[in-house]
Amino acid sequence: MKYFGLCLAVLLLGCSGGGEEISSFSEWQTYANQEHGFSVRYPAGTRLIEEGGTYIRLQNYEADDIPSLEPGQFYLEVHVPQTPEREGFDSCKESVVEAREVKVGGFTAYRGYGEGGGDPGGERFMLCIDGGEKYFSVIATENHEEGPIANAILDSFTLR
Repeated sequence: MKYFGLCLAVLLLGCSGGGEEISSFSEWQTYANQEHGFSVRYPAGTRLIEEGGTYIRLQNYEADDIPSLEPGQFYLEVHVPQTPEREGFDSCKESVVEAREVKVGGFTAYRGYGEGGGDPGGERFMLCIDGGEKYFSVIATENHEEGPIANAILDSFTLR
C-alpha cells in the first residue's frame, strides 16, 4: 500500500498542470527535524522558514505575503504545539474536514481537507497526528483542486 501511494503521487505530479513542472519524486529533497522526530519530502527550489522550533513552513515562492497562489505554487505548514489545547488546536478528528483515519509512524492520524480561512487562495489539505506526546498539524495548500503536489508532500511525512 505504501508503494501504491508513492506511485500514485509520482503519476499525479506529472499531471500537475501550470507552474513549475516536477518531473520526479526522486528529485525531491528531504527536511528532517531531529527535535520533533519527523521528516517530509519537498520539491527542489522550496524555501524553508522555521520559527521557534514549533512552526515550520515550506513554500515554492519568494514573497512572504501574496494575494493568491498561482498554479503550481504551494506552501506547507507544520505546527508542533507543546500544549495543543492551550495553543488553540482542536483534536485531530475535529480539525480535519472529511477526515479519514490513517497510520503514521505507528500513530493514528487523520487525512482530509483543512478548514478554510486566512489562506492566499488554493485548496487546503491536512494531516493531523495526535499521539499523546506528539501532536502535529500539517497543512499543505496548493492552487489545484486535487492538490497533486500538496498531497504528495503529505504522503511523504514520516515519524521516527
